Amino acid sequence: MVASKTLVSASDFYHASATYEQLSHTHATSLAGTEIRVAFTNNALVNGGDRNVRIDAIAIDGTRYESEDPTVIGTGVWRNGGNCQTGTWSSEYLHCNGYFRYPLD
Repeated sequence: MVASKTLVSASDFYHASATYEQLSHTHATSLAGTEIRVAFTNNALVNGGDRNVRIDAIAIDGTRYESEDPTVIGTGVWRNGGNCQTGTWSSEYLHCNGYFRYPLD
């Protein structure tokens, strides 16, 4: 792991009144490697609401990486009748603790 930083406290993103934020993080050093992972570690059921996270895309040095791109692997995506599984699901939601793995060009 190169760095870990808590950027947001997730809320129920399926709720019609959910608010969305654009977040940015500047890393102190250059990043190197073939992939970047964005993790969701805050999953819970709270007062009847299911806490999930929606990550539309990330941008690194002006290059945009869409979460629903078929090359992105999600490890906390709800699929197949009620299980969170790993795969290339073309989703921008993480429903369980997990991460999106974006291959870098």
